[in-house]
This record gives sequence, structure tokens and C-alpha cells, in this order.
Amino acid sequence: MPYTTPKRVMCPFCGSKNTGKYVYGLPGPELFEVADKPNPAIIIGGCCIELSPRGMVDPSRHCHACNRDFGRPSKATYKEKGTLDLYLPCVEGANRIEFYVGGYPGSAYELVLTPDTLHLLASPDCGADLKLEKKLPCTERKFRSVVRGMFNRLFLADWQRRYEPEGFIVDGTYWALSVYLEHACRHLHFRGHCAFPPYYTQLLRLLRPLFHNNGLPFEGDDFDAPRRDIQEALSLNMPLDFLWKRPRKQP
Repeated sequence: MPYTTPKRVMCPFCGSKNTGKYVYGLPGPELFEVADKPNPAIIIGGCCIELSPRGMVDPSRHCHACNRDFGRPSKATYKEKGTLDLYLPCVEGANRIEFYVGGYPGSAYELVLTPDTLHLLASPDCGADLKLEKKLPCTERKFRSVVRGMFNRLFLADWQRRYEPEGFIVDGTYWALSVYLEHACRHLHFRGHCAFPPYYTQLLRLLRPLFHNNGLPFEGDDFDAPRRDIQEALSLNMPLDFLWKRPRKQP
């Protein structure tokens, strides 16, 4: 049976799609043939695999453009009674996600997601006191789906902790993402000002349904309703969808 060449995914460091997937173990002749090409989509990782009590820790991908590995299983150190370190994947240990994006001039959005609750805020003016707010129940399944998307598809564990533009910019877009881990010695915090990781658009695409499915706008929407219209809709307990327009082509 011929070997299927894996899809080339985007590098979380430089954004290039000139990447390859590691294959571990004893390769067959077909794999050798594919891996022998320039910038191969398949890279032979060898038979020696580094393991931890929770599984493999070797990288799954390599970028030929910036020559960096990525796709290692995301792990966090947990303390048990102060005596034993347990290494668990962040997908299992995450218990809270916080996200903010906004800037002057423009709208601002906040999200707090836990296995039990979903808290959403949307404001037409960054820093304004007028906010559209919803607090809703959440399920463990929905929460884990978002966490898996961040770590497994967006390679969150390989992101830089801070993104800054070249040169000096006063205004613009600020964003911050935090993933809190239960009983962890450290949590994951990412932020940026007018600079973004390669997977930032995919992050917005992952979070957008949480807002849209609950009748709220999100980053990238045409949210320019007058303040009086918003106040009137809130006072009459009306649906808020008419106050904003979704973009025809979402990023």
C-alpha cells in the first residue's frame, strides 16, 4: 500500500508551510524514498524515542525554513502534596482560558471559558463602560474541544510569550491569551501589541463561534452601532444581532 504524504502544516515560529513530519521507528523503502527528497514532507526521526511517564516528548514536525522543531506534546508540571512531580498534558490539566483583544480606536472583546461557564464581553469602544455581556453555562466537552484546538492544531505550546512590532507604535491592537492549569507550578500567558503569531487568525476562527452562536459580535465584525441603539436594545431585552454585521469572508 503506497504511503500517503502528510499535509504540510504552518510553522508556529515563522509561518512557513515548508515543513515536514517526523516519522519514528523503522522506516520502509517508500519512506526512505520520500525522505530523501529536498525539503521532504517526511523526516525520519529514528528508532530512539524520548519518553516520559506520560508518553512521547519528541517533536512531531520540523520547519525547513527556520530549521526549528515544533509539535512537542505540551506538558505542565503538577505538584502532588509537594513531594511528587507529575507531568500531564496541558489538554488534560487546563481549567480556565482567558482572551482579550481590543485597541484604540476600535472595539474590544473579552472571553473567560471554564468547563462550567462561558463569560463573554463585547464593547463598541475600547475602554468604554458600555458592554454587551453574557454569562452562560458550558460543558466539559465544549471546553476540551477548544483546548485541544489550541494545542493540537494551533501548536500553542510553541508560541512566543510576547509579540511586539518593529518600531514604536502608540495605538493599535492589543491582545492577550492565558491558559490556566490546575495545580500547576506555572501557567501559560501570551500577549502582543500590533504583532501576532502565525496562528493568530486561526485562534480567532476557533473562538468566533463562541460569540456568534450566542448573538454577540467578535473581532473582525462590523460593530459600529450607535451607543443609543445599543442602550435601547438592552433596555428592551431585544436580540443584538441587528447591531452588527458579520464579515462576508471571515478570516
